[in-house]
Amino acid sequence: MKRQMQEHREQMDNLEIAPKEVKARLERGEAFGETSALEGAPRAATATAAVVPETRVLSWDAGELRRFLAQRPGASAAFLQAMALRLHARLRQASEALQALLRTI
Repeated sequence: MKRQMQEHREQMDNLEIAPKEVKARLERGEAFGETSALEGAPRAATATAAVVPETRVLSWDAGELRRFLAQRPGASAAFLQAMALRLHARLRQASEALQALLRTI
């Protein structure tokens, strides 16, 4: 894990940061990419971390994530609850956008 974190630090040090569209801002403890990891699907986006001293990013492949969750039922339950809440919010946003679009027809 330490080796992976060092590799990611080195990759980040070599990146040229260009302004990009912000799709989401994550708070402490939030995750991204978990849906594709659990589905075994390719990533749908690329993430860039803000450059602030307290930012830490962990990177796990799908197998590591599954093993972590399998060995820690409490973490697994919290992880699944967070996923369900986020998916619920996305579904609600999509539904509201669809309703707004239908009102224009």
